[in-house]
Amino acid sequence: MEITISDALSTFSKIAGVSDVAIIGYDGFVIESTMSASFNDDALGAMLATEFARQETFGRELHLGELKEYITEFSGGNLLMIRLQQGILAVFSRHPLAINDDIKYQSTDVLKSIQL
Repeated sequence: MEITISDALSTFSKIAGVSDVAIIGYDGFVIESTMSASFNDDALGAMLATEFARQETFGRELHLGELKEYITEFSGGNLLMIRLQQGILAVFSRHPLAINDDIKYQSTDVLKSIQL
């Protein structure tokens, strides 16, 4: 059974360690987000799409193939970006160790249930 994007983001938000989730179009526009109103969606979308494109270019230059996911670790949390058909899934954690194999596995399960 196919679920809506809102339902999928709600499911992601319930994964232990996940603080926020967003789906960003490759054009940088935010498609859907659980981010608080204090975030500037336009700036967030542009930065994430630009970073994902930059990493894709890096991978092409090194002949590594298509970028599937990208994890960035910060001192105060992590960011996991996963390639979707129509955009990028961005999963945020406010805990430095939260993006782990369990979150990646659960993310894959949720992604299987949505069509993007």
